[in-house]
Amino acid sequence: MPRITPSMAKNTIKRSLRAIVDRELSATEKSAIWNHFSSQCAYCGKELSREDREGHIDHLIPTTSGGTNHISNRVLSCPTCNGDEKREEDWKSFLNRKIVDPATREARIQRILSWVQMHSHLKKPIDEETLKHHIENVCNAFDTAVAALKG
Repeated sequence: MPRITPSMAKNTIKRSLRAIVDRELSATEKSAIWNHFSSQCAYCGKELSREDREGHIDHLIPTTSGGTNHISNRVLSCPTCNGDEKREEDWKSFLNRKIVDPATREARIQRILSWVQMHSHLKKPIDEETLKHHIENVCNAFDTAVAALKG
């Protein structure tokens, strides 16, 4: 078993606190995504098999760029688009680069935007500053506890 360092434990605490506020999608929400996109990649249109676990539930705006796990920020993607090509790129820029045909590109953009609009009203904004403040307080308390335990 690998040695768990205080830094690793703190990272787990940070991810756990964020997950409480910005939860992952439920099975029902994932099914709604598969249905809306007709089991096709939102970007390239490739047919995906849910049974074969071919699809990814991608973040339109990556969490590293301020995106959330909210359903309005998630779309169905093939592994190539999500994992190899788009990566952290803005989804509209990616589609502009990926899809040459303007009509096809516009249809995909509209399908994504209709998904976002259908679910945006359900979105409860995350107060990032408050979350950061609480995470910092918990990490400081953790550091104090670790120092006391080490003596």
